[in-house]
Amino acid sequence: VSWSLKTASANVPTSSMPTFDLALAQFEDSINDAQKNGPWRFGFNHDVDLGLNNAGVWTVLPSGDRIWRLEVYSKNALSLNLIFDDITIPAGATVQLYSPDMSQVIGSYTQQNNNAEHMLGTEILDGERMIVEYFEPAEVQGQGTINIGTVTHGYRHVHTYADQVFKALNSSGDCNVDIG
Repeated sequence: VSWSLKTASANVPTSSMPTFDLALAQFEDSINDAQKNGPWRFGFNHDVDLGLNNAGVWTVLPSGDRIWRLEVYSKNALSLNLIFDDITIPAGATVQLYSPDMSQVIGSYTQQNNNAEHMLGTEILDGERMIVEYFEPAEVQGQGTINIGTVTHGYRHVHTYADQVFKALNSSGDCNVDIG
């Protein structure tokens, strides 16, 4: 919704993720990848507490509708994705994730994405920056909850894993049956 506003490029607060020991993560991954003793990992999870009441900025539109936005930044991330640990999207409201240059968009997440756990894991957005935007119609003002509990800093491309899996398919001999 903010893209149509003259304030679309207004300053959106940024929440920057701390650095982590990438070399250690890559070392652990090399062991796990060789021994296959755990799930394939593509990123480092930052535990955060970023929500409507403690992060981001609200813009009130002339209609009374509101937009909340927050930029998430993790230096040198190949990708970002989020886990909302408390999310309720009321009727008519939407949540979208997009790159600052608006070349990638994920969502809209709507009330159809609500569940009993009030949690939502998002798709992956390429790059080290992401804008989270929550649009709230005036008639449901204050009914939504949005809190980000995890920001995943992707340091390996997910397609690398997919390539490994698909390469393994159809690799059995003529007398074996591939399943997958």
